[in-house]
Amino acid sequence: MSAQDLDRLIDLLVAGDISPAEHEELQSLLKADGKARAAFRLRMDLESGLRGWAAEAPESHAIKHGPVAKHVTLHPDAHWVTEALDARPTSQPSLWEGRAKRGEGRHSKRWMNRQFTVLAVLAASVIFFIAALSWTPKNNEQEIAGSQLSSSDGNFITENALGQLIEQPDCRWQVKPVSWEGTFRSGTAVLQQGAAELKFGSGTNLILQAPCELKVTDASTAELLSGSVAVHVTEQSNGFVLGTPESEILDEGTEYAVSVAKDSTEVHVFDGSVWWVPKLEGARSTDDLEDKIEAGQAKKYARSKPSIGKFIPFGQRQFVRRIEQAVRANTEGEIIAYDGFENIAGRVRRGRSGFGWSGGWLPIGQRRGKAAEIIDAPAGSVFGVSREQRRLMLCSDGTDIRRELSPPITWDPGSELYLSIIIRSAEIESHPAPGSKRPQDTNPPQDRPDLDRSLRITLEPDLPGRGRTRHAVASFGITSSGVPFINSRHRVSRTGLSILPGEDYFLVVRLPSADLDHSPQLRMYHSSEAIEPATAETWTVEAELPLERKAIRWIRITAGSDAVWHLDELRLGSTWQSVIARETDADSEKR
Repeated sequence: MSAQDLDRLIDLLVAGDISPAEHEELQSLLKADGKARAAFRLRMDLESGLRGWAAEAPESHAIKHGPVAKHVTLHPDAHWVTEALDARPTSQPSLWEGRAKRGEGRHSKRWMNRQFTVLAVLAASVIFFIAALSWTPKNNEQEIAGSQLSSSDGNFITENALGQLIEQPDCRWQVKPVSWEGTFRSGTAVLQQGAAELKFGSGTNLILQAPCELKVTDASTAELLSGSVAVHVTEQSNGFVLGTPESEILDEGTEYAVSVAKDSTEVHVFDGSVWWVPKLEGARSTDDLEDKIEAGQAKKYARSKPSIGKFIPFGQRQFVRRIEQAVRANTEGEIIAYDGFENIAGRVRRGRSGFGWSGGWLPIGQRRGKAAEIIDAPAGSVFGVSREQRRLMLCSDGTDIRRELSPPITWDPGSELYLSIIIRSAEIESHPAPGSKRPQDTNPPQDRPDLDRSLRITLEPDLPGRGRTRHAVASFGITSSGVPFINSRHRVSRTGLSILPGEDYFLVVRLPSADLDHSPQLRMYHSSEAIEPATAETWTVEAELPLERKAIRWIRITAGSDAVWHLDELRLGSTWQSVIARETDADSEKR
C-alpha cells in the first residue's frame, strides 16, 4: 500500500466517513507495518494540534495543511508521511478546511471542540487496538515490548527505571529483566549463560552469574532464588536488602557474594559486614538469631536450619565481581578490544571473556601450540588495582595462541592505535619437576643463556596462511634476557633496560598509522612508577621504521619454551587514556 492510500484511509477515519471494509484495511496495515504505525501516530498528533490551534484561533482556518506539515519534525522512518501530506491533491482539502470554505466559520469553534473530542476517542481506541494486535502473549510476562507494562484494565503504564543493565557479550536469558534502552525495572530475571550487572540508581550494584534467578522488588530490595550474585553496596547507597528462600541479608556498607543451592546458601563477605536474618514461621522474634558475618569470613546455612551457620573457607568459591563490558562505557567508546581474563577458569575457553573479538584464544603453530591457562591472581594490588578475587592468563612452556579482532582494525589517515598489557615473568624453579624435559642445573635460571624465556605479542594482518607471519604489522615483547623490544618491518629495536623476574610491569605500545611516517614506540612502567595521565613524552624503546599499511586482524601471544608469564588487562584503544584508564582502589573507595 502506498503512502497516499494510507493517508486517504487516515483522512476517512478522521472525518468519520470510513467504511467497515476500509476500517478493516487500515487495521490490517497498521498491524503489519511499523512505519505505518509511526506515520499514524504522527498524523494523529498533527491533526490534534491543528484542531487545537483552530479552536483557539478561528481566523486561521484558511491555512493549508502543507505549510503546517513543513514545520513539524517527524521521525526519520516516517519522512514519507510529510511528502504524502504535501503531495495531497488540492481537490481533497481537509475536513475543517472544507467546512471553512463552505461558510461555516462562525460555527467552527463549537464544531472543533466536538470534533476534537470525537477524534481523541477515535485515536485512543485505534491506538489501543493496534497495541492489542501487536502484543503477543508469551510465557515470559517480563518480555513485554519496550518499557510498557500491561495493567489490569488494559491501559499501558510506564514504570520508572531502577537502574542500568550491563550484559556480557555471551549473555543468554531465559527471562530477561524488563528493560528499555539499557535500563531495567522490577521483575524476575533468569540468566542461563554469562554474567550481567544491575547498577541500581540507588547506589547498589548486583552482578548475576549464570545460572541465576533473581527477583527485583524495588530500588533497595531483591531476592536471590537460585545461583550466585555479587553485591556491592556503595557509600552512596542507603542500604540494600537481599533476600534468599530462607533469609534476608542486611548490609553495613559492604561488598559480599551469595550463592543459593538446592539445600543450602553460602555468604562470602569481601568488605564491611552483613547480617543474616533467618525467615521463621509465625511471629517468633529473630533478634537473637541474627548472625553477623565480617569481612574475610564465609558461612554456609542449611535450608532446613537457617538459624545455624557454619564457617567455611573464605574464597573457596569464585564469584564474578566485575563485568568487563563496563570497561567500554568507562572509556567513552575509545577502547576497541579488551580482555581482563575474568569470568573463566582453567584452560582458555572460546569467547568467554572481554569484547571486541570473534571467538576466543586458539592454539596455533606447527604443533598447534600450547593453550594458555586462566588462574587466580595473587593477592595484593598492581598499579593501584586490587587483584582480590580476580584472574589472569598464564602462558608457559611454549604457549602459542591467537585471537581474532572483530572487525579487523583498518587505519584511518592520521590515526593512532594504543595497546597495553600487564606482564610478570614468574621465577623458574632451578630443579624441574619429575617428568619435566628441562635439564637439571644448580645455577639460577636467570644465569642460563640457553633458556628461552621470551614473550612476544604480534599484530598480524588480514592475510591468509603464512602471510600473517611474514608480513606482521608489528611485534613487541621481552627477550630471553629480559630486554624490551619492538620489531617493525623486520627491523628490531631494543633497549638496555632489563626487567626483573617476579616483578609486575605495565607495557604501552603506541602505533601510528603509516601515513604519519612515525615509528612505533613502547613505554614500560615498573609497579613502583606512576603512569602519566597524558601520552608519555619519553619512551623506553622506539622502532626504526614505520608500520606496514595493513589492517590488523589477529593478536598473537607466544611464550618461550622455558618461560612462565602472567598476563592481565590486555587493552586495544584509539587513545592513550583508553588503554591506561582502570578503576583503582581509590576510585572504589569513592563509590
